[in-house]
Amino acid sequence: MDYIFIEEFRCKAHIGVYDWERSTIQMLEFTIQIGCPLTNAAKRKTLENGVDYSFVVKLVETHLKENTFVLLETLAEELAGLLFQQTPADTVRLKIAKLARLPNVKKVGVELYRERETT
Repeated sequence: MDYIFIEEFRCKAHIGVYDWERSTIQMLEFTIQIGCPLTNAAKRKTLENGVDYSFVVKLVETHLKENTFVLLETLAEELAGLLFQQTPADTVRLKIAKLARLPNVKKVGVELYRERETT
């Protein structure tokens, strides 16, 4: 399997379980890995059948801007679904972290791995 990745991508979101979390916009950090064949894109030297990094970043930014979330788990599932809908991804690995939300902790978050469902 071939992969493209986006690391240390930061974007603000309305997210949180607690009132004090939801009262501010929080910075999230994303690591996104999309598994898909890269051979055709490499041979053709085009993004046809490939993944445009800037499209993925804009997709995440737009989703965060237009929605609010309680749990990182929900956000991760929604983004995985969007990536399967909007890209040729066969697999998606997402790591989403809240930055500096607890004393003595640099990051907290979730990581998930999903495979495209075949019917």
